[in-house]
Amino acid sequence: MKHQVAVVGVGFDTGLTIDMFGKHQRMHAAATVLMAFARPRILKLVGSRANGYEVGNQSSPSSWDSNGSSTYVSVSVLLHHVAIFS
Repeated sequence: MKHQVAVVGVGFDTGLTIDMFGKHQRMHAAATVLMAFARPRILKLVGSRANGYEVGNQSSPSSWDSNGSSTYVSVSVLLHHVAIFS
């Protein structure tokens, strides 16, 4: 739980930093918080034991093969763009 709060906090800080240099206030902050909040669900959806991700284990997409990593990034970017453009 602490880890999830930290990830959401980093997502907010990242989005706020992007928003400070752009003209759309709080749009990126909201989108990156959504991405950070959805991260465990995306990892569970994309990752599998065959790709090196086990539920409850501290794993990162860098330990996956290129197919798992590209799918993780694609889903995350899609989620970010849906949040920005809707």
